[in-house]
Amino acid sequence: MKKKIKTVSPLEQKKPSEKIEKKSALDQEEKSLISEKEVKNKIPRETESSQKKNKTQDYTFKQDENLINKNPKVHKKIQSNDTRLEKKKSLSSSSEDEKKYEKLFNDYKIYLKNTIQREASKNYPITSLRKKEEGNVEVIFTLDSEGFIKLVSAGNKTNASKRLVDSLTKVLKNKIVKFEKSEILKKTNTFSIIIVYKLK
Repeated sequence: MKKKIKTVSPLEQKKPSEKIEKKSALDQEEKSLISEKEVKNKIPRETESSQKKNKTQDYTFKQDENLINKNPKVHKKIQSNDTRLEKKKSLSSSSEDEKKYEKLFNDYKIYLKNTIQREASKNYPITSLRKKEEGNVEVIFTLDSEGFIKLVSAGNKTNASKRLVDSLTKVLKNKIVKFEKSEILKKTNTFSIIIVYKLK
């Protein structure tokens, strides 16, 4: 009896390997599908959690706003604090301006007094010297923006003779005529100064 030998064709030999390859390909596809599903499931969860956080933050903020709106005392306190701060700033700036103005005014008045006193002493009337006339003359005068003398008159605090008053008026109108220009003249242009006539 002869044994029958089965011959296997080259196509049949390749079949098992092809099946294995197909299975591996299917497994890979399934894995990719599973991973995609997992990613899709994760993303909405994360976004949902972030949305919930934002919602809670918005809600708390709205609650705070409602509390302020519902409670007028709190709102008034906030407004009053703001207005107080503004008032303090304006007061501090105005007080600084006033101090600067006072300093400028006092300095300019000292300059005016010294200038007039020096000229008055130089031009002491001869008759008053001979008669030994002394006294105080309150001189009130107005200057224009450039420092020129406009009006001159004697004030109530004058206790000197008419001769000394007239002499001082002439000194201002004819000798001095003009003082130095100053920023102070934009606000104040009328001055009252007492000049002392005294013999040495």
